[in-house]
Amino acid sequence: MVNRKDRLTDKDYKIISDHAGNIDNYQQHHTIEIGQQTLTVHDFLKIDQKLYGLTMQPEQSDEFIVAFHCPLPHQMTVTSKQDVHNAAQSLLKTDYAYPIERKSLDSNQEHVFFKGKEYIEKVCQKHPNAGIHLTGQALAGAVCAYVATEQPAVKKAVTFDSPNIWSSLSPSIQQKAQQGQYTHMLTEYIQPSHYVGLLNRHDQGVGQVKYTVPPKQQGSVQESVKYKKREIDTFLKSAFASMNIEWNESFDTNAFLALVSGEFKENGYSFHPNGSARILDEQLDHNTSFTAMLLQEIHSGRAYAQSGLEIIIKSHL
Repeated sequence: MVNRKDRLTDKDYKIISDHAGNIDNYQQHHTIEIGQQTLTVHDFLKIDQKLYGLTMQPEQSDEFIVAFHCPLPHQMTVTSKQDVHNAAQSLLKTDYAYPIERKSLDSNQEHVFFKGKEYIEKVCQKHPNAGIHLTGQALAGAVCAYVATEQPAVKKAVTFDSPNIWSSLSPSIQQKAQQGQYTHMLTEYIQPSHYVGLLNRHDQGVGQVKYTVPPKQQGSVQESVKYKKREIDTFLKSAFASMNIEWNESFDTNAFLALVSGEFKENGYSFHPNGSARILDEQLDHNTSFTAMLLQEIHSGRAYAQSGLEIIIKSHL
């Protein structure tokens, strides 16, 4: 086993998660330097434009780290009502539809959640005595959360800005989560303004959900010159209805436009010297003006009104 002093930190998992998005790392015996550790690539998964998985092993360890990556949805220019409609339909035809629609993961053996599960099962077959650690961002993080609830070999999962998949899990898994079985194994880090991470956060969490300190410079969000936000909401709801999909109340209109237009820039994580993530609870303590400002931002449309994020913020006022 890796010695406790050599355990990976939050910062290390974030860096590994970023490496999963670099296709140059997907080659046998490739090495990646993470702090003072060297990770060696043992295996990888490539499902074009759907899911990538990078299996690495730290030196002198019998544990393996699998970092999942899902490409972002197709980006396009959004300047008209039809563009909004097309962008919404394009998004809802990808595996992002599963957390958006909050639908069961049992209905389609081809979506990325099951592909991730199948891949971890193969890794476990190759290394039956190994402990598996998972990490990933956005939809890939949701894959990690799903696999962690299904696969006993997973000892730890750390995700970043992943949508909450509570409503998509089976009743038996939900019951285990309510009993706290995943609390110490799954940690989900969420930026307070992330377009995917806030999705379905009004549902119960599966593991530990930790909101991070907002970045000093937010990513730019595209504002429509021709249409107001209320009009864009109407167009998006119409697109959902045209596909017989119930509107998701935690779906952020402005962030959606930033996502599909390529305007959203992620820069939302900072870490303590020991590698632990700076979380919102720390920043809110004894800082009433910052707490009130953040609550006002949430009410401006950044998160569903009854989300766990708002409850955390109000608890510090």
